[in-house]
Amino acid sequence: APPPPPPPPPPPPPPPPPLEQPQISAEARRGQMLFKKLCSQCHTAKPDGIGKISGPNLWEVMGKRSGTLVEMWGGQSERLRSARLLWDDRTMLAWLERPKDLVPGRTGDTSCMAFRGMPREEERLDLVEYLWTLSSLRG
Repeated sequence: APPPPPPPPPPPPPPPPPLEQPQISAEARRGQMLFKKLCSQCHTAKPDGIGKISGPNLWEVMGKRSGTLVEMWGGQSERLRSARLLWDDRTMLAWLERPKDLVPGRTGDTSCMAFRGMPREEERLDLVEYLWTLSSLRG
């Protein structure tokens, strides 16, 4: 009698699981696109590096006092530091709407942003949601 056929080869191992990527909400994803469109000309949002020539890295900005990241970046912003703002939801939303209401400009002071604000509340909420994804304080 002929020998039995050889057994079939074992199935290939399953592919390795994808690297863990934190799931972010649709709001945060829209906020990330807004950051790229409105903020990334002057700011970065990375776990390392101090920022760009025109603005500090905003990684971990939420929960910090105003002016903290500017100092780490090597800039001077007495206006931001002396305002003693805590970057929480309420403060960041107000800043994104009308920054000059929180930190008024001073004649001759060229530091601090030329940013005038975001008129659409939904966009401000999405951007704040994105900024929280850069923070270890909430997640």
